[in-house]
Amino acid sequence: MALVSSLEDVFIDFVAIKEFDDKYSSVDFSQIWIVMAAYREAESIYQVIQSLPSSINDINVTPLVVVDGEDDKTYEMAIEAKAYVARAFTQRGQGAALRIAYQIALLRGARVIITVDGDGQCDPADIASVAEPVLRDDADLVLGSRTRGSSENTDIVRNLGVKVFSRLISFLTGSYITDTANPLRAMSGELAKYLVLEENQYQASEVILDALLGGFRVCERPAKMKARYGGTSKKGKNLIYGLRYFRVVARTYLREKK
Repeated sequence: MALVSSLEDVFIDFVAIKEFDDKYSSVDFSQIWIVMAAYREAESIYQVIQSLPSSINDINVTPLVVVDGEDDKTYEMAIEAKAYVARAFTQRGQGAALRIAYQIALLRGARVIITVDGDGQCDPADIASVAEPVLRDDADLVLGSRTRGSSENTDIVRNLGVKVFSRLISFLTGSYITDTANPLRAMSGELAKYLVLEENQYQASEVILDALLGGFRVCERPAKMKARYGGTSKKGKNLIYGLRYFRVVARTYLREKK
């Protein structure tokens, strides 16, 4: 994995990974990891972790939560739910937390890395079907798609944004993608090693563009987007979220085309 970060980001990542190593040095981890970033998700994180499958295709699953700056009980609730937990000592964003998660998983030989949200919007019933093509080595990245599946989100503007950005990325890459912002994804360890992760917040489009423009195999599987268990979205209001998301798409596309 190529990391293009500030020295401060590198230091924060290092401290989080070192703390994780010290705490879990004797654990024999599995090849399938389900990872999530969590910030102020004390209301939902226990239920999310408890709902995850313990195995996929008879292979045990390692659940990992990266707490993105601790100012509530998210860390304690994740430990109580029997997940493995790392934490960054300052809040930076979902992308930065997932960058830590990918590094931890890769250092322990992860073959498949699955991402879900810590707020309960991913349906656990979809996890195995999204992971399956990667496990069979038929794909390097599998995206959950609410367009092919369903969504409980009634925000008209947010739902329109999903369509607009999916069409934009499809146009830029020449690959038909219907949902570029779904938190449910599965990737191979080989793809995770290739990724260039600059974004501390909106990382989904960065991962997708890296994979598509890098020649990796990408496909989608139907997925259901559920309502949050609790808490509030950290993505910001629709206009701000859209502008920031567009900035990430533009920056990543220009970087990869070089």
